[in-house]
Amino acid sequence: MRLLLASLLVGLGVLVGAPTAQGVPCSQTCSCVRGTPQQQAERADVLAVVTVTDVALPGGGGAGYAYYRLDVDQRLGGDVSRTATVRAYTVSDGCGVRLMRGRTYLLYAQEDGRGALLTTLCSGTRRATPSLVLAVTGSVVLTALR
Repeated sequence: MRLLLASLLVGLGVLVGAPTAQGVPCSQTCSCVRGTPQQQAERADVLAVVTVTDVALPGGGGAGYAYYRLDVDQRLGGDVSRTATVRAYTVSDGCGVRLMRGRTYLLYAQEDGRGALLTTLCSGTRRATPSLVLAVTGSVVLTALR
């Protein structure tokens, strides 16, 4: 009986934590240790002030990964070209973020094993403000924030 119960609990744990067939995380409450903007900057592979120029949402407008085309206004850390694409899950309870075309953000991103950029709610990406950029970097943004 104990063996059966242990097997069921292990199986349930695997199912709950497993990604879906499309490689998209299962919907679950997002939990992470966010830290201060400075701590998030230290953990990021790429830190930049960016403007979203194009958005490709998942088919059907539901859960999945969105791809955001970015103009890099100011590179603050890491290796990123003048234009970049970042991937983000779209549902907040799956740690997703939604970025809006034409808006400027302070991008905190991680590189996956192939060099593609990914950002999440836990990464710290948020609307750029002069005070946020100054607090994180100690410098003033050279471009106008939108």
